[in-house]
Amino acid sequence: MSLWDSYGLSNYELGTGSFSEDSRCRWYFNTTVKFKLKTNDASKSVGIDIGLKECAVTSGGNRLAVGIPVL
Repeated sequence: MSLWDSYGLSNYELGTGSFSEDSRCRWYFNTTVKFKLKTNDASKSVGIDIGLKECAVTSGGNRLAVGIPVL
């Protein structure tokens, strides 16, 4: 049996788990995983406000002008 880390976690601890088989006779190992979150080094962020009058407005006040009819 081999274990494929589909999320690319580098340092983790396996918890409880189970084996399951799908309708095409493929087997899977399902488990809980404990791992440490990486810190976010981002210094700026931009929020987008989807409003009724404009298509979108960024948190900096820039308006997105797109020809979408308002009903």
